[in-house]
Parts: sequence; C-alpha cells; structure tokens
Amino acid sequence: MRTQPIIAHLPRLGVAVLGGTLVAAGTLAFSSPAMAKPKAAKAAAAAPAAEAGEAASPDAAKKKDARDAYAAGEKAYGAGDYTTAFDDFKKAHDLIPTIHAEYWMAMAQSHGTDVAAACDALAAVVASPDASKLGEEKLSSATSRLDELKKSPATVVVSSTPPGAGVVLDDSPQPGTTPLTLTVPPGSHRLAVALKGYEVYEADLNVKPGQKVDQSVPLTATAPPPAPAAAAAPAAASATSTPATTAAAPAEPHSHLPAYITLGVGAVGAGVGAVFGIQALSAKSDYDKHPTSSGADKAERDALIADMGFAVALTLGITGIVLLTTGDTSTSEVSAHDGTAPRLVKAKLDVAPVVTGQIQGAAARLTF
Repeated sequence: MRTQPIIAHLPRLGVAVLGGTLVAAGTLAFSSPAMAKPKAAKAAAAAPAAEAGEAASPDAAKKKDARDAYAAGEKAYGAGDYTTAFDDFKKAHDLIPTIHAEYWMAMAQSHGTDVAAACDALAAVVASPDASKLGEEKLSSATSRLDELKKSPATVVVSSTPPGAGVVLDDSPQPGTTPLTLTVPPGSHRLAVALKGYEVYEADLNVKPGQKVDQSVPLTATAPPPAPAAAAAPAAASATSTPATTAAAPAEPHSHLPAYITLGVGAVGAGVGAVFGIQALSAKSDYDKHPTSSGADKAERDALIADMGFAVALTLGITGIVLLTTGDTSTSEVSAHDGTAPRLVKAKLDVAPVVTGQIQGAAARLTF
C-alpha cells in the first residue's frame, strides 16, 4: 500500500526536469544572437579605421621613391647643380613632406637668380614650427644665409613716356635720362621723374632684396600759358604808318654839387692870388725905395704866386659855370625803326698849368 504514492510522483518529477531543460535551451537560443550583434558591430567599426590608418601611412614604394629623390638632391647640391637639386628635393617633398626637404629647397634657391623668392623660402623655414627638427647647425646656416641675402640690392628700371626725362631718387639726381636702370638698397625710396613741359611725377617705392621692378611713368603735359590779351596791329597797317620815334628815358636829375665845389676852389684861388698880388705890389714898392737883391726876389715870388692863384681861379671859375649851365650827359633821340639804344654824349674838360719865363697860369679845353 505505501509503494503506490512513490510510483505516482515519478512522472511529475520527470515532467519538471524536462520543462526546466527546455526553458534553458530556449533562453540560450534567444540570447546568443543578441550577444553576437555588439561584437559584430565593433568589428565592423574597427575595419574602416584600420583601412584609414593603412591609407595615411606611406607605403614602402613611396618611401623608397622619396629617399631616392632626396639622395639625388643631395648629390646634385654637392656638385653645385642647384637647379637639379631643387627639383629633386621638391619631388621628395611632394612624396613625403618634411622640414628637411624644405630646408634644402630653400638653400638651393638661395644660389639662384630669384633672390626675393629665396628670401621668402628661407624665412618660411626659419619660422616653421618644425624648424627645431633641422638641428642647430642647419638652422644657423639657414639664418645666416637669409641675413646675407637681405643685403642684396634691388634693380629698378625707370621708363617714361616721352623718354629723356631726368630721375631723382631720395632727393639725389641720378646721372642719365630715361630709360634708366637704378641699383638701390632694399627698403623704401622716393622716386621723382621730371621733363621740361611736363608735370613732375613722384612715387614711393618699397623694394625687396634682389627684386627687379619695372617702373613705367606716363608723363602729363603742363597747361599752355594764357594767350596775349591784345593782338598786334596788322602788318599792312604798320607798313603804311609813319615811323614813330622812341623818346629817351628820363635822365636822373643833374647834381650841381661838383660845380659848387669847383667854384669854391676857384674862389680860394682868387683869394690867394689877391693876397700875394698885394704882397707883390708892396714888395715892388719897397724895392723901388731900397733896391736889394732879396727885395727883388720877394717881389718876383709873390707876383708868381699871385698869377698862379688868379689862373687857377679863372680856370675853375669857367669850369664851375660850365657845370652849372650844362649836364654831364645828353641823350639823342633815335627812330623807332633804327633799333639802336640812345647814344650818350659826354662833356669833357681838360685843365693843365702853364709856366714859362713870361707867362704863369693854366690852360683849359672843354669838349662836348
């Protein structure tokens, strides 16, 4: 009787175990795809990043080409073939950009003819954030070369329309005329171009080291002078008219001071003649009363001085009167068609003393 319940419970336990197994199997079946999806998404996202990394980094072939071009550039630079060296270093830089390739490109340019481009290239290398990768020696070499090129003069070619104008640079006249080639230091300058009959052209120039500047100047003609207010009379009318005379320019007022001085000296001479004349008469009277040799000499000497005084007084008196009554110069009139300047006629007085055994005095001659 007790064995029956045991047998009766066995089927229920089997069902429970079987049901639990089925539930666990279903749970695993549904959970496995859900867990697999995040892993697949992570793998899919990581694949493009890996591909991008492989594309960003140069492959072995590109690295080899860059190294070969760089080596060829070094060889050409060492041989002094700076144009080929620049091309090789540029090829290497285009394949793999590096500050070292930029340095050698700038150094190769510094040995060429375009000094302005070389200065810009060296300045870019020195100011680059990667300049420290060059090393102290190369950086110092680039800086020194840049300082050296900055001293290179610039060339300014000045031409004008029309040509033949004078050129002034920084207030200093330049020899020659346009077209003219000037060699100037780098920096700011003041240029002026001038030609007769044209307005002066002025401009400010700012040139770089080694730069070549073509300065073409179109000159502007100045305004013509205003026309005369009144036209001249017709030639036919002037041919039939009577030639007019040109009046002499008014002379300056004649000064009588020389005449007054001459008359004054003449008056002094007359006074001297009178005094010594009286003394001569007195000496003659004394000689008549008491004839002596000394009395005769005194009478003769006083008479001679008196004669000379009167002669000087007479000559200067005549001269003073002439100066009072006539001018120093007289101007003659000339015809308008003569074209010559007025002729000046001067009065001339010659005075000379006259002393002989019987005559003592002076002689005068007036020429006008």
